[in-house]
Amino acid sequence: MTEKDPYVELLDVQIRSTKALSTEHLSCRRGAMGHAWQPVQPDWDPHTRGVVPIASQCSRCLTIRRQNVSKRFGEQLTTPTYEYPEGYQLRRDGDTKGPALMAQAVRAAFVQRMLKDVNDLPEIVQLDHIVREEAGVPTE
Repeated sequence: MTEKDPYVELLDVQIRSTKALSTEHLSCRRGAMGHAWQPVQPDWDPHTRGVVPIASQCSRCLTIRRQNVSKRFGEQLTTPTYEYPEGYQLRRDGDTKGPALMAQAVRAAFVQRMLKDVNDLPEIVQLDHIVREEAGVPTE
């Protein structure tokens, strides 16, 4: 009998561990689609001249991203902080935080889940149709 590659074994374990994640949480992870950020009103004031608070929230999983940027040039002045919804973060042994999943495991689980539900997905929005409609041009 041939020995199974340890990397493949780890990948299998990690793919199984994604079953507890909601589809929204899985979709937003690195390796799948990433977050769908929408600007929202900041809930803090940096109290520093020339500094602007920037807040975004993911429209799928509701993660909140906060950071301070320069008003003049827009450069990041602080590392973004993230507030995750309940159930988004996975725990390793001992309940410690950390990157518990490899991007490849997330991508594999995401693809498997999407293939099961492909008929439930919305159809592609045809951009040309929208542009014509907004311009008042009749569509076929």
